Amino acid sequence: MALLFAKCDHQDPGAKDCVPAVLNKYHCTYCDVSWEDIWSCGCDDECPRCGKDFTPESSEEVGPCACAVL
Repeated sequence: MALLFAKCDHQDPGAKDCVPAVLNKYHCTYCDVSWEDIWSCGCDDECPRCGKDFTPESSEEVGPCACAVL
């Protein structure tokens, strides 16, 4: 369940609630490069070296409001 942050200036104006911040961990099997990035969901990201898209190997909630960390 998402928490409501009434004073959040960054949430989508049409959104009722903020979404949690998620730390995603990725590994490119082509370049053998690993990286992390924080998003508002467990989403695909581009390898910083070759640009291919990868699904996160793991995702962990790191905060109740993505607006506070993004």
